[in-house]
Amino acid sequence: MTRLAEIVRRYPGAIVAVTLLVTAVCAVGLFRLTVDTSQRGFFPEGSPEVEALDRADEAFGGSDYILIAASSDDIFTPHGLQVLKDLTDALQDAEGVSSVMSPANMVEVRSAPWGLDVVEMLGEVPEPDDFDAAADVRRRMSESSMLSGILISEDGDHVLTLVQLGLDVDAGKVGGAVKRLVDDVSAASGLDFAVSGAPILNRSSEEHLIDDALTLLPAATAVIVGVLLLSFRTAAGVLLPLTTVLIGVVWVVGIMGLTGIPVNQISAVLPVVLLSTGSAYGIHMMHRYYEELHFGRPGDARDAGYVPVADGAAPRAVRSVGLAIVMAGVTTVAGFGSNVFSSIARMREFGLLAAMGVACALLISLTFLPAVLVLLERRGARAGVARAAGALGSLGVRPDASAGQRSGRHTATPSPNHNSKALAANRTASEQSSKLLANLGAAVLRRPAVVAVAVALLVAWSAVGLVRLQVDSDFASFFDARSVTRRDFDLIRREFGGVDTVQIIIEGDILEPAVLRAMETASLELQQVPGLGRVFSVVDVVKQVSLALHDNDPAWNRIPDTRDEAAQYLLLASFSGDLGLERMLSLDQTQARIQVMADSTMNAKAGGGTLDQARDIVGRRLAGVPGIDRVDITGLPLLGEAMGKQIVSSQFESLALAAVSVLAIIYLSLGRSWSTALCMAPIALTVLANFGLMGWTGLPVNLVTALVSSIAVGMGIDYSVHVYTRYTQNLAAGAAPRQAMLSTIVYTGQAVVVNAVSVAAGFIVTLTSKFPPVRQFGALISFTMAVSALGALTLLPVLLVAASERSMRKEGQP
Repeated sequence: MTRLAEIVRRYPGAIVAVTLLVTAVCAVGLFRLTVDTSQRGFFPEGSPEVEALDRADEAFGGSDYILIAASSDDIFTPHGLQVLKDLTDALQDAEGVSSVMSPANMVEVRSAPWGLDVVEMLGEVPEPDDFDAAADVRRRMSESSMLSGILISEDGDHVLTLVQLGLDVDAGKVGGAVKRLVDDVSAASGLDFAVSGAPILNRSSEEHLIDDALTLLPAATAVIVGVLLLSFRTAAGVLLPLTTVLIGVVWVVGIMGLTGIPVNQISAVLPVVLLSTGSAYGIHMMHRYYEELHFGRPGDARDAGYVPVADGAAPRAVRSVGLAIVMAGVTTVAGFGSNVFSSIARMREFGLLAAMGVACALLISLTFLPAVLVLLERRGARAGVARAAGALGSLGVRPDASAGQRSGRHTATPSPNHNSKALAANRTASEQSSKLLANLGAAVLRRPAVVAVAVALLVAWSAVGLVRLQVDSDFASFFDARSVTRRDFDLIRREFGGVDTVQIIIEGDILEPAVLRAMETASLELQQVPGLGRVFSVVDVVKQVSLALHDNDPAWNRIPDTRDEAAQYLLLASFSGDLGLERMLSLDQTQARIQVMADSTMNAKAGGGTLDQARDIVGRRLAGVPGIDRVDITGLPLLGEAMGKQIVSSQFESLALAAVSVLAIIYLSLGRSWSTALCMAPIALTVLANFGLMGWTGLPVNLVTALVSSIAVGMGIDYSVHVYTRYTQNLAAGAAPRQAMLSTIVYTGQAVVVNAVSVAAGFIVTLTSKFPPVRQFGALISFTMAVSALGALTLLPVLLVAASERSMRKEGQP
């Protein structure tokens, strides 16, 4: 740190200029940011789950659907049927839409003298006052096997329109356009529609991201300004740490724009994370800077480990606290960086970007911030005592002109007169906090057994909560239960069995009767699985044609006996009209798709049991059947299930990696003493308490909260590092263990408390986020910071003092 301090002292102007230049370049990237909230984006390139879904898309069109539901009482009136028909026509013409399935355009197969006739079930829209005709339409559609349970709910209370999006379209953009179209029709007609599906969820996520960006960062900035103001009571104490971390935010977010990394549900919290985390380094630097100002002259040192150097307060602060700040920053980088090895792509991106952001904030705090302080001191020296008030008044110091002339350098000393109110308030607050921390330190060192009992109780409480922990990979959980998006999602899920589909892709001789019967048997069993809804496939078309050809005799509601018959049925159907066969059967008739409506929320609650049952049915009924060469099961619900498993594995992998990395860093950097391992004790307690709280309160491990534990390791270790570093400095200066620890708690404890309060307060603003997981994330980070800071000031002192006294007894020291 001595060399860095010298660089800061000699080249402050160059440091400031370079920092501002880099900031200007990165700021360009802010205008190139993109957003991607799709579920597929969380999987890396070449993921088996995504590749299987891509194959299904290529064979049968896109797998993204928008679902539009309305009350049957509203639709089955002359006015309602006209509105539904107009809406269906408008949707078919919408850009990015591949097909529309609606009661207004659905067809049925009827027998005719020449064979078959495919006619629209609605036909002509009833006249405005012909309610009997509308009622007849409702009856016929409710009795149709092609509509009941698929486009008309089982109880007949709701009607559904399925909008299939095309391949390679921007699902969020198309979803937004469809939602606006539906809203316009709703406003003009007076009918209410519920709209959901993955594209709608993606679009709503993008809108929430924008709302959060406009509220969370300003709110976090305001909170941290308040914390800094209460801590330092000076303009420099507020503006310099804040400017430092804001520059770091611009750097990282700008890099996202320049490199094309999109904003998503996880990275949306990145600015708040960096603002809350990165401010810690500026806080510690400013605390030490003010300490140097107050006690910087020979004979004024009040800390046993302090060695004054008369080269300016800012370089002295870099020299004295720089190593502790570097240690705190490097361990935080390790905590965030542990997520780089996650199997979830978006978590990897977040880990990389957060680690980069912390590194940037660390670099800026050790260079730019002290460089600005040096420039302010020099400006005060050139202006003389009279003009120093303008340059350094906010710092509460004055330049000692005579000292500067005698020594040939400028030395900043406390001013008893200038800006006395701000300085007096700062000293009063510092004295009050010092008294509280002194009382805490005395109590901890006097009664270590009390600390041990409290820790044991917390461990027991956390262990019980840990067994209640749950995992939730459902994307719908990103929306508040009271929001319109979640309300519509739940209505369609409840009435139609879900908003997503499980897709079973079968390759082989599809029209072979044994294959069709196997598909039929599998479909019937799938419909009985809780969490799965209505199933539709080419089997439904074949059976419908069979019925029509035999005058709707129920005995012929079955699969034909020969392959040729099945082929003739479909040939007649294709000649007669559009039955949507291309969505069920490939042109060469070697691939078929079974689509099953799926309730992703139920699968999440069942721990994946719903999809396990689906896989079991597919394996028993389809695999190994003569004529079937290959069977794949895919769909968005399976992506969610795979993500849930990856969340669990990534949780423990990143946590273990963060713990090992942090332990190695502090061991190699703090004197290669095994006593450094004691710094991990408060962190282990924090991680356990975090999981315990989640279990007791029912907060699930999801895409966002899964980040908390590794982040808590990287950020929480900062407090232990600062305590350990100051304690060992005091011991090296000759202080007894208890005296050294009491001094550490009193002086370093102030920075630890302010740091913890600042970080926790910064994250608390996420409670205003539109995303429930983000709110949960902020609350958990705030909790872990409080636990880790308290552990660093209670549990760690007890352990360190006990270890020191034991070592002294072994060496025969009194």
